[in-house]
Amino acid sequence: MRIRAASYAEGWCTLRIALFLGAGASVPYGMPTTKDLWDKIRRDNPGLPRRDILDSGSFHDIEQVLSVLDQLIKFSESRAGKLYAGSGGGSPRHRSVNTIEDIFSMPSIRRHEAHAIIASAFKLHVRESHSLKKTIKQLVTRSYRWDPSHHRTAEKILKPLFDLSKSKEGHVTVFTTNYDTVIEEYCRNPGRRIECIDGFRPHGAGQAPVWDGKFAPRNDALPTKVFLYKLHGSMNWLAGASRGQEHIFQKPTTSALDGRASGMYIRPSLDAGDEVGQAEPYSTILRHFRRTLPSFNVCIVIGYSFRDACISDELVKFAGSGKLLVLLSPTAASDFETNALKGAPPTGSKGKWRGNDIIRVMELGPEDMHGGVCALNTSLDTYMADGTFDVIRSIIRQTTPGRNEAAGGRRSGWPAGRASA
Repeated sequence: MRIRAASYAEGWCTLRIALFLGAGASVPYGMPTTKDLWDKIRRDNPGLPRRDILDSGSFHDIEQVLSVLDQLIKFSESRAGKLYAGSGGGSPRHRSVNTIEDIFSMPSIRRHEAHAIIASAFKLHVRESHSLKKTIKQLVTRSYRWDPSHHRTAEKILKPLFDLSKSKEGHVTVFTTNYDTVIEEYCRNPGRRIECIDGFRPHGAGQAPVWDGKFAPRNDALPTKVFLYKLHGSMNWLAGASRGQEHIFQKPTTSALDGRASGMYIRPSLDAGDEVGQAEPYSTILRHFRRTLPSFNVCIVIGYSFRDACISDELVKFAGSGKLLVLLSPTAASDFETNALKGAPPTGSKGKWRGNDIIRVMELGPEDMHGGVCALNTSLDTYMADGTFDVIRSIIRQTTPGRNEAAGGRRSGWPAGRASA
């Protein structure tokens, strides 16, 4: 497939381009996808508890497993859960049962004994769930820890990616579901002269930065500003107390917390009805995502599976409102169609892929908007990064800023020159 280049009179800098990074975007730095990590944990740790979860085929990745464990633990700590765990009021006689139905079908068993058996099994499940969650988080921490040997790889990938999406003010906007610190480590190098703006502010000399959610630049001397929105949390976030107040911190290099801190680096889902998703800092970051994304013309999505409903819905809405989504992953087209569209494009959309196995194009939205998706079914390998970015650049150059205003006020975003086989 070849891309027909088109001229654009008003210039590249008039386009607003956002980046959205999923787990696949961190694979070049030796980090697994969340699905690969889940497969590895099941394969390499036969002694872990809760084989019912480990052997279940209903979980796509490690985040879904952690979400289920969180839900169970949360229920066990509620009034209903405590009542459930304490039901029965006595010690059951030893019996061999396979299901709850077996308990109640035994004519000789008393009802309070049945409740005691259930309560005992529930408490065992909760203890094992705590143990499994702790072990998984340790393995996640080990798997997503930054390795300084990958600095050159980050330079090869992130520099051209940032250059591609940088605004004329020097701003780069990155939305991500990753909780690794690849972006922060890349920006931290003094020679790059980049300020990473992630919603945390300095908390005093020798203290860890504390969350304030303002995403405001603080260093005018640094010409490039990377606005980083971590939708699923981060490995370097902690919740704890300092000077008698509860705060959310970035992991301190020195002891800045009064008491024991709890890690916040995994937020498995941000479903609309998820109570944790409405808590800080996730609620503020999700709100920024929803409010900020529509202000862009193009969003480059790398290595994302589209399994978070409320995030995927925003990206579909973006593509259907006259904007362009550029997807990059080995399964980009199928992930978008299966997980984001659920096999059914929005009403009024054409919703059919055109192109070959590598580059596929789908138009979304009403006829007068021409929003759409361009999927590059390939991985972000360092040896082909330059060529991949050239393809992305060529696709985006087909977007003519201001074309819709000339056409009577329609929203711009879809390339004026179509991709063709």
